[in-house]
Formats: sequence, C-alpha cells, structure tokens
Amino acid sequence: MEARYAIYYTPPRDSALGRLGIAWLGWDHYLGEPAALLETQRLTREQHMDVTASPRRYGFHATLKAPFRLAPGRSEGELCNALAEFCAGAAPVTLPGLFLGALGGFVALVPSQVPLALTDLAEACITRFDSFRLPPDPAELARRRAAGLTPAQDALLQRWGYPYVLEEWRFHMTLTDVLSNGSREQVMQELLPWVTAFASEPLHIETLALFRQPNRETPFTVLRLFQLSGAAKGARPDAEAAA
Repeated sequence: MEARYAIYYTPPRDSALGRLGIAWLGWDHYLGEPAALLETQRLTREQHMDVTASPRRYGFHATLKAPFRLAPGRSEGELCNALAEFCAGAAPVTLPGLFLGALGGFVALVPSQVPLALTDLAEACITRFDSFRLPPDPAELARRRAAGLTPAQDALLQRWGYPYVLEEWRFHMTLTDVLSNGSREQVMQELLPWVTAFASEPLHIETLALFRQPNRETPFTVLRLFQLSGAAKGARPDAEAAA
C-alpha cells in the first residue's frame, strides 16, 4: 500500500508540551516507537489506551494539510524540497495559551484565539501543496461522508480532499477519540492538572513537520522538520540594525 504524507505542526520533542503529548498518547512520533504512558488517576491503562487509540496513530500534532497519497509523477524528495522552500519564506507564528476543549465529541488542546497569520499559513499549506495530492478514492470519500458533513464541508472534501479546511479549519491538537459525555468529562478532569500551565504560556510555532505513514496499519512518524524562517508581514529585515 502506498505511503501517506501530512503537513503538521508538532512541538519540539524536548519541550514541556511535546513531552506531555508523547506521554499522553503513548507514541513517540519522533522516534517511531511506543512511549511510556502518562500515569493517570481516573483511567486504567486499558481505558487510557482505548480513548487515545485513533490520535496515537497520527502522533501529537495540529493539522495543516491532512494525510494524502502522492499524485502520479510526484516523489517524496520533491515534496520535501517544496516544503523546505515554502518554510524558508514563511514566518513563525505565536499563539496565545492553549486550553482543553471539546470538538465534535473529542478532547483537544485549542487556543483562545487564532491569529490571522496562522490562518493564512494553514490556507497556504492547503493550496500550495495540492498538486502533490492524489484525490481520494470512492471508499475514502464514503468514509468521510459517513461522519455527517454539511454541504460546505462536502464541497471542500471534493475540491481539497478533506472537509475541514479553509473556512472550516480550526487549530487543535487532538488528545482523544470521540467520547461519550461522561467519558469526555472524566478525561478532561484527568488532563486538567497537566495542561493548566499551557494556558498562560504562548505557543511559538517555529517549525512545520512532514509526517509519513508507510501504510495504513502503521502509525505516522516525523520524516523531517522545516524551520519557518521568513519575515512576518510588515516586519523590517533591518529593524535590529536600525534600533
């Protein structure tokens, strides 16, 4: 089966947020191997593994371009080169603190607000790399539609291969599968002490990651990180020299 690729934001492995995400999911997407699970008070190990089963397969991340197979004539090397060039001209983005939230029944870390610069970055990832994407086959379209899409989301699915892009995109870092109300509340109470500190700490998005999944049976891992090294809009390159 063909490999899939995705463009994600993931925090540095040695950062507090990165360590938490790896321990919570029990998967080190940098090393491509299981990680020791976070010790929990309200969840058994079996419950913990169960509620994190789906996000574990993708690794701790925020989606900028959802998983896709390469279009005919495109190669992994070309994709890496294109993403490197893109990130060289794209500026880092800073988010305000992250909070626990419930999106569509699953638990995620979400920001209090999303700056326009990040929305623009996500849109550029969707549009700039679309020529690398093989359109979804009928089975994948049916699977996406089974979740219950709005007409607008279905139109985005047909055009971009994923329904939650552009005006439907929300920055979030998924922590669980879809849960019942009771389970979701239990998980959020478990996570709250671990994530409270991130509410008062800005999140500096300074890299993008290209993730790779060799086949559908194996989890995603980081293939390569790319530094966002462009200047922010309106910034003066000689500002420090002039100061």
